[in-house]
Amino acid sequence: MTLRKYDDDEVARRMAADPELAREYQQVKADLEIAVAVRKLRENLGLTRRDFAQLVGKPVLLIAQIEEGTASASMEQLIDIAGKTNHELMIKYL
Repeated sequence: MTLRKYDDDEVARRMAADPELAREYQQVKADLEIAVAVRKLRENLGLTRRDFAQLVGKPVLLIAQIEEGTASASMEQLIDIAGKTNHELMIKYL
């Protein structure tokens, strides 16, 4: 398999022409941003995935999947994680 490099303009053109591609791109981007945020939160708390999962009352597998970007965290899950770690959840439109 050969990977092709796309520039920002080409990506923007493709997404403008294909709304489904644009939606999928935004979902993947959001999942990865959430993955990084959850992992940083856990690491800043100095917890293993197992200990973090226990603290927030979620299965270890779910925490691993969120951190790896292979599962989409629901808003309810993110709010719950924020509350159980005494943190505030912030969402921005840019």
